[in-house]
This record gives sequence, C-alpha cells and structure tokens, in this order.
Amino acid sequence: MIAEIAQRDRRQRAAGEHRHPRIPRALAADASDHAIDIDQADPPRLLRGQTVELFHAPSRQEKIDLLARARALFITSAAAETSSLVAMEAMACGTPVIALSKGALPEIIADGKTGYVVESVEQMAKAAKLLPDIDPVACRKRVAERFSLKRTADQYEKLYWELSTTRGQRLAA
Repeated sequence: MIAEIAQRDRRQRAAGEHRHPRIPRALAADASDHAIDIDQADPPRLLRGQTVELFHAPSRQEKIDLLARARALFITSAAAETSSLVAMEAMACGTPVIALSKGALPEIIADGKTGYVVESVEQMAKAAKLLPDIDPVACRKRVAERFSLKRTADQYEKLYWELSTTRGQRLAA
C-alpha cells in the first residue's frame, strides 16, 4: 500500500490507521511545499510499531515501480484539490485508489470500479477489504479514456472555442 502524505494531514492517517500486520506499506513524499519532512516525523507515533518503508522524493521510475507493485494508493488528504495527479498515475499503473471524498477525487475515481471514494478513515479500512473486486485493467482504461494528453488537449480547445465564441457574441450585441 502507498499513502500520499501532506503537511496539512495527520501523519498517522497515512501509516497507522491502515494497519494490517502482513501488508507492507510505503510512504513517499516529495520536496514540494506540501510535503512533510519525513526526517522530522516522530517515528514511534508515525509507525506505531509497523514496518513502513519511507521514500524521500522518489524518482519518476521509483514512483512508477512503487505504484505498479502497490495493492492500492490511499489518499488521506483533507484538502480539496482541483486534480489529483497521483491518483491518475496510480490508476495508469493499474493500482486502485482509495481516497477521501474531497475536491476532484470523486470525478477521477470510478467508485467501486477503479477504487473507492469514502468519507472517513474507518471507511477506508472497510474499502481496503474490497480491493480484490477492482480490476487493474479497468483502472488503466479509465485513465486512458478520460485523462489522456489528446483528450485533455481536445477538451481545452473546445472550452477555449466556446469561451471565445460566447465572448464574440457578447461583443457583437
């Protein structure tokens, strides 16, 4: 399992509350403004006696390898992000995503098909038991169909065209 962690989150959500003694966990954080400093984390509280592999600013290839091997990506952020690149990256690797229902995540994750959108950490634990029902091919297919470079560019072009046409009609009136 991989958990995304951000400074504004409670660190123990990422490791301690998804506990299962036989499932290895990995925490990966980059050096952006939103990432925590793993070196300053309180290991006894963060790890709660569990084995968690920490990755400081993983390279692109390390991130792909982590996501491809993961059983799931847990997004515990309480922030309403406008998009979640890490969720799309995980699904592109065939890894289901379990996330709190914040921001764009309900639009990215097809609940019950490519992962689960939940309201609490307790619901995350319940959703984790349903992971065998998620088809990795469905995860990859959703990303390819909805978030490809071509589709994104086409949607932006359509939006720009609509906005310029609407503006032009207002100016003519």
